[in-house]
Amino acid sequence: MDILIAGTYTTRDAPAVAEDQELGRGIYIFPYNKDRGEAQEAAAVVGAVNPSWVCMAGGRLFAVSEKEECAELLEYEINNGKDSLHVKQTADLKMPGSASCHIEPDDKRSRLYLSDYGSGDFKVIDISNPGNPELSGEFNFTGGGPRRDRQEASHIHSCCVFGDILYAADLGNDRIYLFNTEPETPERIREMRSESGAGPRHMRALEIAGHRYLYVVNELNCTIAVYRDGEQVQILPLSESQGGRGELAADISISKDKYLYVSVRGTGEIHVFSIGDTGRLEEIQIIDVKTVLTADNQGNEREILESGVGIGGGIRSICLDQGEGHLIAADQQTGTLIIFDKMKDGTLDRGRILIQVPAPVRVMTAEV
Repeated sequence: MDILIAGTYTTRDAPAVAEDQELGRGIYIFPYNKDRGEAQEAAAVVGAVNPSWVCMAGGRLFAVSEKEECAELLEYEINNGKDSLHVKQTADLKMPGSASCHIEPDDKRSRLYLSDYGSGDFKVIDISNPGNPELSGEFNFTGGGPRRDRQEASHIHSCCVFGDILYAADLGNDRIYLFNTEPETPERIREMRSESGAGPRHMRALEIAGHRYLYVVNELNCTIAVYRDGEQVQILPLSESQGGRGELAADISISKDKYLYVSVRGTGEIHVFSIGDTGRLEEIQIIDVKTVLTADNQGNEREILESGVGIGGGIRSICLDQGEGHLIAADQQTGTLIIFDKMKDGTLDRGRILIQVPAPVRVMTAEV
């Protein structure tokens, strides 16, 4: 059974939550048809505080609880019954830290890497024993950047595992730290510098012709950077003002046939790139999510557009579904999941509203 999972903001003080915005109730799980790109009404709504990032690892569902008072990891068991989906919480691990915002699974080593934006660290979590996650390591960072409103200190925004290397993005310090994951405790190798004020956020990696490429979404200056074997070889703007009008680069997804997708908050755009044989990017399409209009959703979309918010302006998360036939975007401001057909040439077509979810921050699909 394929499912669609959405993590939401549930508290009024969560980032970028509007005063009159409907809040989420936790983690929403929907039956999902990847062939048709369709979702049914929620099979389960799991109560949690600000589960702003969710992931599947070892057949289990994990979520952060993004809050200031501690770092918190939640674990759930999902069982696909004959007529219904059953979700049971099996663990709640609280740790020193704040504003946990991302989880990177490492199935090979039965680990999770938990990024704490607020406290500027990432944690290594042993998940080899189901229902009993254990903190096995923590790495703290210091520093800052030129953007005093966002870079007053280190802010680890995400980690990315590729082979035996772990990359950790420090939005606050314009750094990407590299670790060797083979030892029982990861060992720090080196660091890569982003452009001053770039604010690296999310990353994905590929190997092409024996070289390792890292693709980094820089939130603050609204760019995407390409690193080859640790050296930056390309940087492309995602807005004309490079973040000068409040645009914030958000999330990244890469398909198996080497197309790359980046979302931009504020403009409500999704940028589509082809990845060449040398690993460099060529932009082939820009989708303005605000123009998504379909006959089946005329009423819903008219209400959203008349609210003054505008669909697409709050896109944080994007994902390709399990079959990579569709790309799904989560718009936090309007409480909307939007889906596009992915064409053979990598471009996106037939955008439409998939389903409504209050204050969605993270979207993903999985098989259970």
